[in-house]
Amino acid sequence: MTRQDFLKLIGAESAGAEYVPVAFLLKGGYAGLGHYNTPVNDGFADTAVFLNTRLVDLNRRTERGQPSVRDFSEFLEEVVGDGSEAGDGAVPDKPEFGRPIPLAAVPLAELAVVYPVSQIKALVRRSKEHRGSAVPTFFDLDKSEILKLLRVRLW
Repeated sequence: MTRQDFLKLIGAESAGAEYVPVAFLLKGGYAGLGHYNTPVNDGFADTAVFLNTRLVDLNRRTERGQPSVRDFSEFLEEVVGDGSEAGDGAVPDKPEFGRPIPLAAVPLAELAVVYPVSQIKALVRRSKEHRGSAVPTFFDLDKSEILKLLRVRLW
């Protein structure tokens, strides 16, 4: 993935926000949520720097009674929420999300999936306004063919 592709996917250039929330899946099996800030990332070509990043090891099994997020779609459901109107990409205060990492540099080559949290929240909100409470299959994380395909190909 090139830097321009990444910026277009997360909507950093068109969002107009200082901090753009981005959920991502790393090739190593970690899910993450961080905030992309354009001034902090100026000068980087092959790396994305995220602020206040939370990482969750999706490969970790439930050990010692600690809850874990089972897969990336469950992680996304927690991040995007059930119609949360905040749109800020805030991570729920749950033990499986751990403590935030103030500054995390991630090579773009390590990103397997990029999920623009604020853009998807806005699309889901608009879709619900236009169609009532029904969410189109494309945005329904339980029915998404894209996420099913990604799970099969990544695992």
